[in-house]
Amino acid sequence: MTAPDDKPIYIYFRTDNQKSVNLWLDSNESTGWFNDEGSTENDAEFFSAYFEGDNYTIMKLGEFEPGQNIRLRMTVANEYTIVRNFFFYSFNDELFQQDIDTLKNNQWQIEDGWKDNKIKGTITAEEGQIMLTSIPWEDGYTEEIRNAAGKKYSKFMDTIIGDGWRVKVDGKRVEPVKVLDAFVGIKLEPGEHTVELKYTPPGWTFGVIAFVFGVAALVLFFMYDKKNNKVLIAIAREKKMGVSEQKPKVKKLSSEDKVAELKKNSALKSDAKDEKNEKIEDKQKPKQKTSDSSEEDSEKKSEDNDSDE
Repeated sequence: MTAPDDKPIYIYFRTDNQKSVNLWLDSNESTGWFNDEGSTENDAEFFSAYFEGDNYTIMKLGEFEPGQNIRLRMTVANEYTIVRNFFFYSFNDELFQQDIDTLKNNQWQIEDGWKDNKIKGTITAEEGQIMLTSIPWEDGYTEEIRNAAGKKYSKFMDTIIGDGWRVKVDGKRVEPVKVLDAFVGIKLEPGEHTVELKYTPPGWTFGVIAFVFGVAALVLFFMYDKKNNKVLIAIAREKKMGVSEQKPKVKKLSSEDKVAELKKNSALKSDAKDEKNEKIEDKQKPKQKTSDSSEEDSEKKSEDNDSDE
């Protein structure tokens, strides 16, 4: 091919059989590729692999002088391949900038106070225009939510399980459309509109409702148990009758009261000691009497012996 101008050239090939191939580029007119005598593979430089992994995409071939001859050769790396289409593109910066300026004329004027999950603003649309956002498209935005019987859910169920991005135009909910097979778009009628986008994490609404019902069930169970639990009823009855145990009150003593208490305790200890001594003395007195009587008996016996003699 011949370069029409000095603008960048891009390539894209389509295939139904993704087998790796190698691309060889030769843009030097002095090589044998551009002579009638023939050419060899050594005249070209390796450009890139294609059809596998990240290489299966639009590639920039390069920038060339106007009228320069370019030759791109493809060689099979593994077994074989089938190429359906060959696309060569030229990128025009001026036309691209004109399109960008046109899009900037009708930008979405976002209001202050926007959040990550809620955006609101005004936009003016013309006939046949679609509002394009930078929000990535996810499958399920426009799919109808149906139950097992094939019928649509009610609005209540749609509110519970219909999480994700919700779009409202002038206060009315609308369904988004897929743009460029990648982004979320919104169809608008000609004129100025207020567009609001709100995101709810999947399962958030259902989780909040389940939490509220769980707390309500817990409160009802507590109230029922309080009225019907025999143990709790008996404890409440005892408290009402004043039978419940009361903690002993601890009286705080002043320093003078503490001294008096110590004196009282010491006096009690001394009285107890005297009483103990008296008991010991009482125990010892009978022993002395028995010893005195034994001495008297021995004296009497000795006197009787003397008289017998």
